[in-house]
Amino acid sequence: MTWWAMYCEAAREALAAESLRALGLEVFYPHERVKKRVCLRRGLKYKIREMELPVFPRYLFVGGGEVLGAGRLRVA
Repeated sequence: MTWWAMYCEAAREALAAESLRALGLEVFYPHERVKKRVCLRRGLKYKIREMELPVFPRYLFVGGGEVLGAGRLRVA
């Protein structure tokens, strides 16, 4: 099976992965759950939030599609 690295828009990796799966392609989207400090009200207060961030920002790995090598595939 051939695997391709696909470049996508920033912060749209999860949406692109869902769209590619809906097309019947196998998608590997490595992400991790991290705790980040988020600023509230101009830096006066902070809140800790758990977020899922990609290990490789803007990249997905797609397998099983020989058509992908031909050029661009637009999803979402």
